[in-house]
Parts: sequence; C-alpha cells; structure tokens
Amino acid sequence: MRRISRHSSLAALLCLVATQRVHAQSDTLALVDDQSVDAPAIPTSFMRYPIASRNAGQMGSVYAVVTLDENGRIEPGSSRIISSSQPDFRRTVRGWLDSVSFRPPRRKGEPVRHRVCLPIHFIISRDARQLPKVNLPKPGPADYRDIGEQQLCERAAVMSVVAERLPF
Repeated sequence: MRRISRHSSLAALLCLVATQRVHAQSDTLALVDDQSVDAPAIPTSFMRYPIASRNAGQMGSVYAVVTLDENGRIEPGSSRIISSSQPDFRRTVRGWLDSVSFRPPRRKGEPVRHRVCLPIHFIISRDARQLPKVNLPKPGPADYRDIGEQQLCERAAVMSVVAERLPF
C-alpha cells in the first residue's frame, strides 16, 4: 500500500490512489480549511479512477458540496455537484457520495454537523508519488448557489484521485 503524500498550497492534498484503500496519515489532513472546526472531516473509503477515462488519458475535476451530520454521514439531499469537467467523473463522484462516510469534523472535541466542499481532481501520473502540475478547470462564479458556497470551495483542500499511467 502506498502512503498518502502531503502536498498543498491550501492545506493538505489527500491522494486517493486508484484501486487502493485510503488511510489518513494523521488528523491534520484537512478537507476544509475552516477556523470553526478543530479536526476536519476525513473520508473513510476510497474512490476508483473511471477505467474508460483512464484508458483515454482524460484528467479533470469535480467540485461537490455536502453537509455532514455529527456521525460523519452525508445528510440526505444535501450533496450537490457544483461542476464537473467529464460525465464519467461526475458519475464516479456521485456514486462515491452515495456510499461514503467520513470521520466527522470536531469542534472543541465534539463531533459537529458541518458543510464541506470536496474539490476532487482526477490525475494520471507516471508515478503516483510525483503528481504532475496540471491546470484543471475550476467552477465559475455562476456555478455556485451563494457566496458562502464559493468561499467554502476556495478554502477547501484538494483530494486527488490518481491513476498511474500504464507502461504501454
């Protein structure tokens, strides 16, 4: 199993490596750079890179906003895909959101209900430990429902689903 590498200009980059489970390295990995929580939400399951997109060499992004309850589950009807660069990525994230739970965010040691933005980048790399610098599309101002949603996503750390480039 590969270790989760720590990269980021925002807070931390959580690498979800294709076909492998993800284990958080520490409680400091943040999906939300938010001053109102002490411990951030961390997903408890992995996501796979869509095979057709990987074979076609497609990379892209999906931005989603969800509300987590005190148990780390997504509240029904609260998940929303803000933008997606590829339909395959949208379907993959939607399916993952339907089944994933999170280690809930905490405030003063107690789990809290919290709104979380999940910018998810799908990247193909020769080496999953060395992520390429790619300009992936971001949502435009018209994609957000309100300014709070936009600010939440601008502060959020990025999760990357990494597929290693096939050797042939």
